[in-house]
Amino acid sequence: MKTLEELLSRRWITAEKNKELFYKIHDEYLEYEDFLKDKLGYGAIFQNNFIKLDKYGVPPKIWMGIAEFKSKMSYVFLCLILAFLENFDEEEQFILSELVEFITITFKEENIDWVNRSNRTALVDALKFCLQEEIIRKNDGSEENYTNDSNAQVLYENTGLSKFFMRIFNQDINDLNTINDFENISSISESSKGEVFLRHQVYRKLLMTPGVFNTPENEEEFKYIKRHRENIQETFSKYFDVSLHVHKNVAFLILGENSNFGKYFPDDTASSKISIKCNIALLINSYIRKEIDDKKIEIDFKDNIFLKKEYLNELIIKIRKKYNIVFTKEFRTISDEKFIITIIEYLKNLDMLVEENENYIFNSIVGKVIGEYDETLLMEGNNE
Repeated sequence: MKTLEELLSRRWITAEKNKELFYKIHDEYLEYEDFLKDKLGYGAIFQNNFIKLDKYGVPPKIWMGIAEFKSKMSYVFLCLILAFLENFDEEEQFILSELVEFITITFKEENIDWVNRSNRTALVDALKFCLQEEIIRKNDGSEENYTNDSNAQVLYENTGLSKFFMRIFNQDINDLNTINDFENISSISESSKGEVFLRHQVYRKLLMTPGVFNTPENEEEFKYIKRHRENIQETFSKYFDVSLHVHKNVAFLILGENSNFGKYFPDDTASSKISIKCNIALLINSYIRKEIDDKKIEIDFKDNIFLKKEYLNELIIKIRKKYNIVFTKEFRTISDEKFIITIIEYLKNLDMLVEENENYIFNSIVGKVIGEYDETLLMEGNNE
């Protein structure tokens, strides 16, 4: 993977964990600095021990959350961990009970009952994330033990990265309560820049979202893409193996074989659970594409596809029955209801569909990514 792709894909690159990549980005950064600043409006933070690209400015999506967090309390605990670490110097140690005491005293919204296993689990999930992101190091013990025993101790060390985890805003955020409030203060300083701000938004959305749709809220951005289509393609091609596809109602980037960064679809992740969900999504898209070709499903003037909830549910079960033999044990054994819910949530997270009253609305990207299992594979599976 190229250094620019690495920089875009990761929260930060540390010298401790990725020494070679850290120094390579240092050496190559000038080659793509103009692209980051001029097209995306991004700047990089260079410190002695890490490099971070300050990425922001696209609409918040479900998939942008922390997949490992199973409850909102994990996000609460993550914020409290960051606040707790403000009191520690780099390489200074602390024990888990100190953190627990700080959370108990600091969190005023409710009394945290640490006897409750779900609260301990939520804290452990937040600690695991901090370890994964190198915000803290573990010197002794295991946070897994705390899940089962509220008296378990773990010794941690502050890496100093916590101070750079959150974005620095140019005004007081204490009175902000919604996502829109935060989005507005991010754009206030740029709102008067006109074409520059529009260019940043277009490049960010093309790079970090499934596509830019020709909707009222994206009208100016979509017009910009149509006006500057050749320049946009040329710019992206200079740094990535991608091709820009512009249709009547949507524009998006298709990654080539030599591009592999961020979250993408289809997903070839090592996780069998995610891979199966991805395969099922491709099969659904394939069925929908055939139904459109056979005039059994109609599309509206925006190329959106409306399906009754009952129709999609039946389609998902139809696919399950035909291909169940090649799924993992988990997907072969769960109930039909759980199977449907799992796949629908996955499609929503990919921005492939939205729910509206009694309908599911698929966007036009569905027709671009379809998949089929080899019939020979199905026959072999049935024989086994």
